[in-house]
Amino acid sequence: MQKVFELSNKYLILATPLILYTLFSSIYLVVSASGGKILNLIFAMLLFVLMTSAFFAGWLNMVKYAIADYYNENPNLLIKEFMSGVGEYFIPTLNAIIIMLIIFSLTFVFALFIGKNVIGNLGVPAGTISNAMQNTATMIEFLKTLNQEQLIKINLWQFLLMGVMLINYFIDLLYLPALFLKNKNPI
Repeated sequence: MQKVFELSNKYLILATPLILYTLFSSIYLVVSASGGKILNLIFAMLLFVLMTSAFFAGWLNMVKYAIADYYNENPNLLIKEFMSGVGEYFIPTLNAIIIMLIIFSLTFVFALFIGKNVIGNLGVPAGTISNAMQNTATMIEFLKTLNQEQLIKINLWQFLLMGVMLINYFIDLLYLPALFLKNKNPI
């Protein structure tokens, strides 16, 4: 852990692309979501996946060189590795993101299947739950109307979905760095 803090402090330049990507992607998603047409949303999501792939290709290449401590004399020169990383790792990173989306979709479908067959239905319309989630007060009132069995089912659904998300986060956390440190093959 000490090595991570040392590298983070030494290579502060790593924060620049991360901050810019976060800023641009947030603005892009807000602007693209305001259109409302399905075709525009599909196009916007496709461009977002391509933009994310380019960012991760460049940024994780910078991280790879930071770990190797290649720019020991002048850490700010590490920024030049961003564009070379985009050129070298764009397609493998895009393939990895597609694979991660497929894995996420499959685990989510599996969780829904397990939840419906093991936990069961709450017996409450989805619109009621959606309306209850608008603010804390309506959620508290909604939860007061449920019986003990329904509350247990809500908790079991929550644990199931949190477990699936945790598994996906660990896969994502370990998958992309392995792509850069081992080889360029996302499979």
